[in-house]
Amino acid sequence: MNLLAKKFVLQGDLMVSSNPESAFCYASVIISLWNEFPLFGKLVLAYFYKFCPYLVPYYIPRQVGESDEDFYIKQGYQYNDGQIEKQDKFLKRMTGITRLYSALLIVKSKKGQNITPLNIHHGWNWLSSLLKLEPRVDITATVIHTFLETVAFEMELKYGKIFKKNYQNNYRKVSSKL
Repeated sequence: MNLLAKKFVLQGDLMVSSNPESAFCYASVIISLWNEFPLFGKLVLAYFYKFCPYLVPYYIPRQVGESDEDFYIKQGYQYNDGQIEKQDKFLKRMTGITRLYSALLIVKSKKGQNITPLNIHHGWNWLSSLLKLEPRVDITATVIHTFLETVAFEMELKYGKIFKKNYQNNYRKVSSKL
């Protein structure tokens, strides 16, 4: 289960970042497995949070004496031969992982499975929590944009005018800080 959970989350990096529509196919399979095996769902979430800590949402602070490499790895960056990955590659990976996570929030369980482990309410909580944090250059805008690109329609259906009002007000606050 552990290996399968890790491989599914890595599909956000490998496949979904290049083919955004595939997020919903992977999400359907993940939700079906999650319904059958709750431990699998916990492992999937753990890998989402490991590979993209912005989905917690939480900005990991730098520890005293911590090396640049250790700090950036905790932020989700990858190192290859002692070199940190380029910012555009990092953002593309985070986009794929965020899109896959977002798809989990709106994909429906298959017939016969009444439980939806994650739903749009989790998305509302995530977005609200992220907007309360001090924005970070590039990554905050990227994950919010990807999230809204994936789930905004469903959020508007569910929350209506409240979603529009809160989104517009918070968007202005965040964009003024960037």
